[in-house]
Amino acid sequence: MYVFKLRMCPDPSPHDWTQCRYTHEGEIAKRRNPATHSANPCAEYEKNMRCSRGEKCLFAHGVWERGLHPQRYRTTLCSKGKACNRMICFFA
Repeated sequence: MYVFKLRMCPDPSPHDWTQCRYTHEGEIAKRRNPATHSANPCAEYEKNMRCSRGEKCLFAHGVWERGLHPQRYRTTLCSKGKACNRMICFFA
């Protein structure tokens, strides 16, 4: 959770972004370092899908930053339990 989808991928060849720990151009899973913001959602980002504070914002932008934040990641049980088939599940 401290490295996943934080830096751009060094591999220029086509590959499955869901299996790659790096972020890719235009990918919605890109996130900022969790040390720079809380897991609480940014109201401005939630409303407009952008934030005027950008990288300096102290709140999470989108589900990836919230779900993979150390304050939340796998802190609640997955409602699907062992039947969960998500590629990446934020829940325990």
